[in-house]
Amino acid sequence: MGRHKRQSGGQPGNQNARKHGFYAANLSKEELSEYWNLVNVHGLDPQVAILRAKVSQALAQAPDNHRVIMESSNQVAKLCQANMGLDKEDAGQVKKISRGIFAAAATGDMELTKRVASKFLQAVENSQIE
Repeated sequence: MGRHKRQSGGQPGNQNARKHGFYAANLSKEELSEYWNLVNVHGLDPQVAILRAKVSQALAQAPDNHRVIMESSNQVAKLCQANMGLDKEDAGQVKKISRGIFAAAATGDMELTKRVASKFLQAVENSQIE
């Protein structure tokens, strides 16, 4: 009988490539709860809050997924570039810094994460002094 022609790429409803949900259009219940907590309780900017909620959930679901770390740091750099008027070089530094912090956070070792973040903040302060 007649078979209908399939489109190229993923078919509707295909979830094969979904691993961490970073690009999902909707927020999960946990992400939504964290988002509202960050916006209402901590007074965070809504763009920053949604990025933080997505990154923390993605890292919790797939801590060893290098792509999550790369894409998260790209989004942080884009947000900083747009909101703070950073040039391309400074946005690249933000990307590098956030990538290191996310990689440390993905290990689950908060002391390591704090040390990495502190190291990068000191480097930023030193570069602004010179």
